[in-house]
Amino acid sequence: MALPLTIGTLDIKDWVDEDLGYEIGYVDREGPNTKVMLSGDRIVDLLARKVRISVTLIPLNHNQLQSLVAAISPAYVSVTYFDLQTAASKTSTFIVEPLSSAKYVIDSSTGIHWFRGISLTLTEK
Repeated sequence: MALPLTIGTLDIKDWVDEDLGYEIGYVDREGPNTKVMLSGDRIVDLLARKVRISVTLIPLNHNQLQSLVAAISPAYVSVTYFDLQTAASKTSTFIVEPLSSAKYVIDSSTGIHWFRGISLTLTEK
């Protein structure tokens, strides 16, 4: 069973590369009072801990790519994912980094055009 991964209303869990899956990590947002003391101690002014999701997709055809671009084009998108902290599905608002480069290929046996090597990075707002 694939873990949930939805961007807006577009369910992309079936587009996630099975070998690579998707990675859920966390990014600390530190405030201006974070510093290292002369003693070597570090004082951390932690403002927030945000979720970062990295996804590598299977090759997409033109229609799938258009759907994906439409889903991630707003400045902020709603994403449903599997949250490691609660071990359950969670929906939050994310910022999507621009798409990575993709390789355009044509399957010689079927003539279908594919976009391969697309990765997404989503960071919680």
